[in-house]
Amino acid sequence: MKRKHNVLWGVLALIAVFCLMFISGETARADSYYTISGNGNSTTTFYVQAWGSSTVDLTQKNGVFRYSGNTNTARAWGRFHIDISLNGSNQRLEWEPSTGTESLTLRLYTAGYYTVTVSPWSNAEIARQISGFGYWTTAPTWSVTGSNNCRLDSSSSAITTPVTNTAQLTVYYRDAYGNLLETHTVTCTQGSNTVTAPDTLRNGTYRRISPATSTVTLSSYGTLSPSSLTFYYVAEAVVTATPTPTPAPTTATCVVYYRDASGNLLQTQTATCYRGTNTITAPTTLQGGTYRLSSGSTQTVTLYSNGTLSPSSVTFYYSKVNTPTPTPVSATCRVYYRDASGNLIDSKTVTCGQGVNTITAPSTLQSGKYTLSSPATQTVTLYSNGTMSPSSVTFYYSKVPDATATITIRQVDVDTGAVLSTRYETLSVGTHTVYAGSTPSGYKAYSSTSTTVTVYSDGSVSKGLVTFQYRKQNPVTAAPTPYNPPAPAANQVIPTGWDTQFGPESKNPTGRDTLHRLYDGDPTTNFFYYMYDSEKADDIPEFTAYFDGATVSYLGLINGLTDWKNNNVAKPAQLSVRIYNDQGSFVQVIEPSLGGNSNMQMYSLGGTYENVTKIEIFVRLVRLGQESATKYEVHITEIAFYE
Repeated sequence: MKRKHNVLWGVLALIAVFCLMFISGETARADSYYTISGNGNSTTTFYVQAWGSSTVDLTQKNGVFRYSGNTNTARAWGRFHIDISLNGSNQRLEWEPSTGTESLTLRLYTAGYYTVTVSPWSNAEIARQISGFGYWTTAPTWSVTGSNNCRLDSSSSAITTPVTNTAQLTVYYRDAYGNLLETHTVTCTQGSNTVTAPDTLRNGTYRRISPATSTVTLSSYGTLSPSSLTFYYVAEAVVTATPTPTPAPTTATCVVYYRDASGNLLQTQTATCYRGTNTITAPTTLQGGTYRLSSGSTQTVTLYSNGTLSPSSVTFYYSKVNTPTPTPVSATCRVYYRDASGNLIDSKTVTCGQGVNTITAPSTLQSGKYTLSSPATQTVTLYSNGTMSPSSVTFYYSKVPDATATITIRQVDVDTGAVLSTRYETLSVGTHTVYAGSTPSGYKAYSSTSTTVTVYSDGSVSKGLVTFQYRKQNPVTAAPTPYNPPAPAANQVIPTGWDTQFGPESKNPTGRDTLHRLYDGDPTTNFFYYMYDSEKADDIPEFTAYFDGATVSYLGLINGLTDWKNNNVAKPAQLSVRIYNDQGSFVQVIEPSLGGNSNMQMYSLGGTYENVTKIEIFVRLVRLGQESATKYEVHITEIAFYE
């Protein structure tokens, strides 16, 4: 029986121990809330300088708590207010044990000087929620366990004072494949630092291929940006032995198709696209408004970094518009020619057709006295409603300083070719009348005793040698058979003088007739001379006719003798005719008929030439009458000129 009592008391004692353990364990849990009066649990302040968006990690270390009247203790967290202040504004966070973790990350979104205050709840705040009483034997504490993009200190004066310092920058030297060749360190001071890489490494075996310099900034708080540098090099042997890789193109060509509603192609063009997204815009109409855009007006095309264009072409669709055909219009535009001061030199009107018209100014005016100083062309647009823009155009000219030229004036014997007199005259720019002068004693004028000579602005002249012909009144030798040339035709142009390369002692002095038989109007007379193959291509004219600013369109020719006995004489088969006027010189090739004919044959000079001063005739080819392998007896019956 005693043993049973002992067992019972043992069980009861064991139950009591368990109860006491349960009570003490329940009241000492780490998540209980307690008053904190007189326990030394004080406020902690942290000072943070943020350089931008940054974070601060705060961690609480558990305290040790004891109930009133109980000797048991337990580790526990406390309740705290966390105040974040910046420039007078404040944000409060609450930290309670129910957060389940001892760490808290504060996020600071802007740069500035922050004050972070961690203060425990007061007794009154805790008493409103918790009925337990006790005290901390060791108060919970807070510390900073991590930070990003900021600086922390225990005092505000220390954190707001910039720190002037230096830092060591690591500089890497690598080859084109990224392999490290060398590593150096450079001391950087506060502010901007320029780091320069050597041109070569390893005694010149590696050559730098990246830029020679780079800039590194050290902030007042010791932060390097960038934190390191890398320069790249390539082995010299590689540079001279492998080609440079072709970079991916930065532009590409996209084909743009314009089609009608049935898919028929109306027009094609190309558009240059650049790396990235490109917008291609279609015109609202095509072909002068005949077709109008019916699809979307824009499409996008992307050129990727590898050079791929997607899509490679785009298509826009158009509908045909039924519009009446406009009636073409025309209008006249007034063209003014003025000097540098705006004074009018000349003017004319030009007829313009609908659309864009180009008006071209002459390079000189008034026989070279003025030269063009403004652009040579201007455009005038005549719209379908008859409006012309601009309604007139003006070209400007500079006056050319007066130039002079000296010409030679000769009097010659028409029969012998002897020079009877020679004199010189100096003429200024412009057109002048030159006179033969006094008739030589014993002679009578055979040609006109005056002619015109033009001196151009560059000092060149229309005639450098002026020849007047005379015939002896009582020649020692028998005079040629006199002739009476017929009256010229209504549209015939009479030269003021003639010349030939054949003198009186030329190739056939006994058989040569006088020059006037070329233009005496008599088909029974002719001029003949000997010609060699070597003369067919020379630049000496067989005949030269002079004019006083005439208008010429045709050359008339009776080609050689016409009687049956002389049909086998040599006749010109090709003539090269060179016409000179104030616009320059022009060449027309004529191929005369070889058949005997007493009628004048007319040959076009290829147009109408105004202000003609000289016409040269070259015999380039002959037929028949070949006396030897290279010699011809050439006959020409008559030469005349017509408007």
